Amino acid sequence: MKRPRRESSNQDGNLLPSSSSSSLSSSWTLLHLLLGMLLLLLLLWTPPFSSPVGVHAWSTLKFTPRSPFSPSSSSSSSSSSSSSSLLSSHPDVRQCVVVGGGPVGLAAALTLSNPPHSYNVTVLEQQSQSKFDPTRAYLYNLNPRGLEWVQQFPWVAQRVIDYGVEAAQSPIWVVPAQPKKPLQPLTMIGVAPRNNVTTIRRDENHRVLFNRTSSIWVPRHQMGKLLMEACQRQAPPSSLDVEPERPMESQRAADSYSIDGGTATSTSVGFIQVYDGKQVVNISTHDDDDETIQITCQDGSMYHATLLVGADGIDSTVRTMLATPPSEESSSSWLQSRHKAFRVRRYRSPSAGVKLKCLQFPPNFTLRNDDGSPLVTTSTTTYVIRSVNKGRQRLSLGLLPVQDPTSIRPANINTRYNHKLWSIYDGPMMKRFFQKSFPRIDWDELMADNGEEWDRFAKAKGTTFPWPQYTPGSVVTSPHHPDRVGVVLVGDACHAFPPDIGQGINAGLNDVVTLDRCLQGCDIETGTPLSQSSEDDRRRPPPPPALFQALERYQDNRGPEHRALIRLARFGMPYQYRQSWYRDRVGAFLWQVNAALRIVLHRVTGGRLAQPAIVLCGQTQTPRPLPYRTVMQRADRTTWFLRAMAVAMLLGVTALQRILVGTSC
Repeated sequence: MKRPRRESSNQDGNLLPSSSSSSLSSSWTLLHLLLGMLLLLLLLWTPPFSSPVGVHAWSTLKFTPRSPFSPSSSSSSSSSSSSSSLLSSHPDVRQCVVVGGGPVGLAAALTLSNPPHSYNVTVLEQQSQSKFDPTRAYLYNLNPRGLEWVQQFPWVAQRVIDYGVEAAQSPIWVVPAQPKKPLQPLTMIGVAPRNNVTTIRRDENHRVLFNRTSSIWVPRHQMGKLLMEACQRQAPPSSLDVEPERPMESQRAADSYSIDGGTATSTSVGFIQVYDGKQVVNISTHDDDDETIQITCQDGSMYHATLLVGADGIDSTVRTMLATPPSEESSSSWLQSRHKAFRVRRYRSPSAGVKLKCLQFPPNFTLRNDDGSPLVTTSTTTYVIRSVNKGRQRLSLGLLPVQDPTSIRPANINTRYNHKLWSIYDGPMMKRFFQKSFPRIDWDELMADNGEEWDRFAKAKGTTFPWPQYTPGSVVTSPHHPDRVGVVLVGDACHAFPPDIGQGINAGLNDVVTLDRCLQGCDIETGTPLSQSSEDDRRRPPPPPALFQALERYQDNRGPEHRALIRLARFGMPYQYRQSWYRDRVGAFLWQVNAALRIVLHRVTGGRLAQPAIVLCGQTQTPRPLPYRTVMQRADRTTWFLRAMAVAMLLGVTALQRILVGTSC
């Protein structure tokens, strides 16, 4: 007599054979888990850096402070106090101090000194002298967000055109590592050479006008130089014996601002005085009733202002002092009244910690073609030169376009900190390393008798990309004089991140534009005066708001924008440097799959689902660039759709498993 076969029941009560059902169930369970893991990786993957960076992790990275752009005849420390009193000789003119003499700080000085604000502006730059730094010879890419500020100043706009190269007119060449492969320009969709395309036009007055697709490469040192020259055009007289006369002609285009009733104070132009070698050590109130802010420098000089602008970069002194908890004895406790809002929030990113070095190439250098013929490079062409190195030691040289055909070509090299490149400190040894890595280049001919450049490059420490960071707070105003005394942060002082999304200087200039429009009481997006309640008020521009109202409006706009900007910086395009770690290569593959899936869904759904965030950031179908909040909101909607689709597919696999198991019974 046969023993009856043992049976077991599943969760639905169906009887399954004990042996075959167990193997079938385990097989489908394993398949279910594998499919689920694959779907989650492809559809829901984001870089594995979602938590804020701890203090210990941040302390391992250092970012070189911004180098100055000071005039050749910069003022010394001994003359700073006398010139400061010269600027203060007009009691009815408002005083402003900008801490930080980088591009964003100088842009803020130009905006605030010209109508309708007409501040007398003092710029304090930490660095002591102006010189070209080869280790930081990178280029700025000015896109429509930054060009919106540039267009307001016709003189600056013309210099940007003179010094810069339109991205649309710069073909891209990817040079293969192997000498036997032919050289040819990159013909991928969207980056094919377009030598006859221009995105710049002029109006009837020959004023430069940019459009929504304009993108211009400008060398960093030349951008600072032209902004410094613009500030020098508003420098005060140096003699104390002569009563200073205020400049009568504004550098700002008349249609870029509104004037309240055409009063003299709103049409006048303020002075700009730039000092270098000024390390700010303290910020306090000048007197008991907080009528001005006192800025004290390390050399003992003091400056007073009703408006303080912190534009002193990622290691901002102004931000650090605002984030310090107030003491009970402090008379300037209102400066730290929002100290918690100025604490920096730092986040991880795959591109954080990447190190940058620049090797100086001579102009019009030569590359070898596959047949041995020479190819003479041009200054306005972008080159990406690959190395023969593989794995963790792979390397690339990136040369961005410059306008001057006689200018040196900085070749950017981006690697992880443990690359062999960073363990070579000897010039001849570095040269041999490059000869082996880039056989396509004749290094003896390229840098003949240039041992100094090899030594400089080998010993250079380079620059390390920072973690994405921002501060929730950007402004603070005096409770005693909220209508005229306050502090505001712009640029890297309130947000900083690696340069892979190309928004660094553009986000900073966008901060200046927003501050300008808030002070005027205009619409932040369009710059047009806000509508008034009565018909008579609509016929003229509205009066400017009180300072505290303008700064709070700036805070309400910039806070969410900066938060969205940091999210974009973390996930926008963090693998473009071809990082060599294994996790970087896996992450780059998954990022490409994720981006390709979003592009396909965007086309299949007729635009109902958004493209990748980095594509939305450069959106050209709209009259003006999308706000960062809008970019991330649209990207998040696509993300939620992908998550819902992944969950639906997992549920479908589970249901199919149950049906097949039930059928097998």
